[in-house]
Amino acid sequence: MLRLNLKEQALFFSQMATMIKAGVPITKSLESIAKNAPSRTVQKFARSISGYVMEGKALSEAIETLPGINDHYIINLVRVGEQVGLVDTKFKEIADYLERIYSFRMSFITQMIYPLVIIHASILLPPLFYIFTGHVETYLRLTLTVLVPAYAIVFFCIIAYVTMTDAPAIRRTIDSIVAHIPIVGGLVLKVAVARFTRALATLYDAGAGLSYGISVAAKACGNAFIAGRFESMTANIDKGIPLTDAITQTRLFPPIALQLVGTGEDTGELSRTLYKTADYLDEQLAESTKRFFAVIPIFFYIILGIYVGYIFINFFTGIYKGTVIPF
Repeated sequence: MLRLNLKEQALFFSQMATMIKAGVPITKSLESIAKNAPSRTVQKFARSISGYVMEGKALSEAIETLPGINDHYIINLVRVGEQVGLVDTKFKEIADYLERIYSFRMSFITQMIYPLVIIHASILLPPLFYIFTGHVETYLRLTLTVLVPAYAIVFFCIIAYVTMTDAPAIRRTIDSIVAHIPIVGGLVLKVAVARFTRALATLYDAGAGLSYGISVAAKACGNAFIAGRFESMTANIDKGIPLTDAITQTRLFPPIALQLVGTGEDTGELSRTLYKTADYLDEQLAESTKRFFAVIPIFFYIILGIYVGYIFINFFTGIYKGTVIPF
């Protein structure tokens, strides 16, 4: 199945925004991307969309119907852009949104390299003296009994997440578990709140109704469990409850963010303050991410110390029992 990754989606919308702003018709823009995009996947996607649009279908309908992009936030933002006649502007916003997510994801992966190196070093290096004493089988037993189950669990989790998250109930359960993991859950929550607020600000600024914007923005938060709590706000909004009160009932937003939203409602500048709130939440997320990766190595150092202690105790116990030959 054709599916664009984040970088490819950002490339597609960025090129579309540039050409449409320059006055190139949508069909011609799609044809140009289908021929000249540096990614073959993007070329195939643009070609498919072009054929659909040439049949008289709306661009948002084409993106929603054809495989490649399944983000409800993106699809609805394209639809809003078509309705208000600002397709190029909304495409640029989508590209910026995707670039931010991609940058955060790459930063996360980069920051995880060091802790992963520490983990492997803590497993592979301490028992090396078993090799020098001729006990290679002992070394393999100590290392593989840790690494093989760890790799198996990670592989199983990835496969399970990829294959099972298409079922809404299963995905919600998995995301609920992730959201309640100590430390990690807090970071996931901040990511979800920041993405929701940014999406809501963009949709509301584009003229979408508040209840509709919340419903769409909730799907953009990246966590089905937290999205359900956001979507519960729509019932209160439909009853006429102020946005600040509806957000307060979710217990997801920090106090300062609530104050910013409340100020926007009081002054009639909700659109502008939602963007400011999103900026504030992005800054808080960046700080939390730095603290998270500052704590992770310390945690692994503790694990390393415990494991090294276990290896040495095991080694000298072997010497005492005569099962290991000392240096």
